Amino acid sequence: MTTADQDRTDPDTVGLVDPHWQGEGEPPPWAVIGRWQAGEDGSVREFAENAEYRPSPTACGWPPPTDPVAAAVRAGATGYGLPEDVHRALAGARVAVLLDEYAEIGGFTPPDGDPAVVVYSARSWPAAAGDPGHAVIGPGTLPDRLPPGLGIVVNPGAPAAMRLDPGALWRAVDVLDREGGRGRPLRPFD
Repeated sequence: MTTADQDRTDPDTVGLVDPHWQGEGEPPPWAVIGRWQAGEDGSVREFAENAEYRPSPTACGWPPPTDPVAAAVRAGATGYGLPEDVHRALAGARVAVLLDEYAEIGGFTPPDGDPAVVVYSARSWPAAAGDPGHAVIGPGTLPDRLPPGLGIVVNPGAPAAMRLDPGALWRAVDVLDREGGRGRPLRPFD
């Protein structure tokens, strides 16, 4: 049993849980900010930070997400969500894609150095980037329109951006198709 496990089960401690965590039962160690030691008289003693704690989007002070894709990216970037959630949200969303100088979906080289297609999940993101040339495309159509060999970067410039694997997006679109969801955006692009 680790020290963190002992602390969780110790009745003489009071834990502080990140408000973003909404699960049932005992919170996982990464959602506990730390614990106060309780004295025998019921007083609260010293606070011990939890080394396993992962700050959530809420704890990072980020504004509320603009849409389901941005919410999934933020949750995934902080460890409060899964990459599959981002792929699924993106598969069912209308998005804006940046266009190159030929008005085609093209690759750009973000700071990480790997060329990618830039995708925005809400109209506010390209507007914040100076409203570069872009096209709005429908749910599930991004994988068909990706130039070969390019990855996907979602919402660069947002509090949390994420690089995605096109293959995983294809799989999410296939699942959406099997469920009859393509063509019905989870939320309109606005």
